[in-house]
Amino acid sequence: MSSQTNSHFPITIFYSFSSAVLAICFYLVFYLGFIYLLTEFLGSLGILIEVRSGFNSLILIIFIFFFSLANWRKIFKSTVSLFILLSLTVSLALWTQKFINSEREKARILWINPGWGIQGSLLIIKGRNFGPPAERGEVFLDGERMVSIQEWTDKEIILIQSVPKGFGKRTVYVVTREGERSNETDFEIKNPTEVLKTQ
Repeated sequence: MSSQTNSHFPITIFYSFSSAVLAICFYLVFYLGFIYLLTEFLGSLGILIEVRSGFNSLILIIFIFFFSLANWRKIFKSTVSLFILLSLTVSLALWTQKFINSEREKARILWINPGWGIQGSLLIIKGRNFGPPAERGEVFLDGERMVSIQEWTDKEIILIQSVPKGFGKRTVYVVTREGERSNETDFEIKNPTEVLKTQ
């Protein structure tokens, strides 16, 4: 009886370990992946949110708790099939985190306020990884450098709209001091005469 119990002990440990690993991987892939997509989407709408690390830790504990309730030995009668699932899940979790971390390290424009401008109007570019004030980069409007930068921080750039070459839809992007180019964001240059007529 004792030898039979001892033979099942390593298997029990393996299933318990697998439960914890699966919980962590699902947390990394689905929860943190969802949070990343949500913050990117809301950021593009001008809504900046920050999820506290304490809340994330609580969610992880909940994941581990609910996964521990599952009867993994009944779901996966073969340890080989569970091991294959673990390998695939861990690989997916590592790839997801590598992708999210690399994206968060890039210079990115989230939104421009307002979304249109005329000559002399004040523009605020919100985003991340623009660089510190001492290491200003450059802002480009359809490839043309905008020189009237008033303030520069890692998350915000304030500048004055220079004299445009024309009116209509344009794209704005940031180039950091290191030469990294951000994503492009749509921006509209309006004719001052037309703006005055509507006011």
